[in-house]
Amino acid sequence: MRNACKALIIENGKYLLLKRSVGHPHFLGLWDFPGGRQDEDETLEQTVVREAKEETSLDITVNKMEKEADFIHEQYAENLHFYIFSVSKYTGNIKLSKDHTEYLWLTKEEILRLNLHPAVKIYFEK
Repeated sequence: MRNACKALIIENGKYLLLKRSVGHPHFLGLWDFPGGRQDEDETLEQTVVREAKEETSLDITVNKMEKEADFIHEQYAENLHFYIFSVSKYTGNIKLSKDHTEYLWLTKEEILRLNLHPAVKIYFEK
């Protein structure tokens, strides 16, 4: 099972979501929190910091793990374990990687109307 770490960045009650490009190899066109897969030599916290930087150009400070869950990605025959971390602060300006086409700051209600990555769905399940 592979680990994937996601950054929960909230400002003024709105969550930062990124839209994956249609050329992305996984979950194409879906809205997602910044983040990605853990490298073998990384801690979970190092993964979420690195991935957020790669995808948004933001430097983040991780607060704590908010949620974790397993997900079986049947299309790619892969098992993923998601870790979603809250972010206590961030610096910089958003500049998206080539893997994303746009970003939005959205309320929970707005988010739930979009085509969502499984990690986002998992986070908002209560």
